[in-house]
Amino acid sequence: MHHLSAEQQLFILYQIRNWVFGRYDAFRLLNMLLLARYSFGRVVLHLVAMSRNGEIRFHGAGILRECGIRAREDNQ
Repeated sequence: MHHLSAEQQLFILYQIRNWVFGRYDAFRLLNMLLLARYSFGRVVLHLVAMSRNGEIRFHGAGILRECGIRAREDNQ
């Protein structure tokens, strides 16, 4: 998050808090869309989704992709 201004960082953290704790249910989709605009937000969305649905491999690959690490492909 070092490339974001302090105001943007606070805004993203506020949106994460609202989404994770289920506040303002009417704005949940908007919060997810706002988080998805930034790489850090997409990583957080993957972590939250992974904790909810248990799809570790799928979300782990998404996190690695956001971090610039190419996930290993199984060719078996």
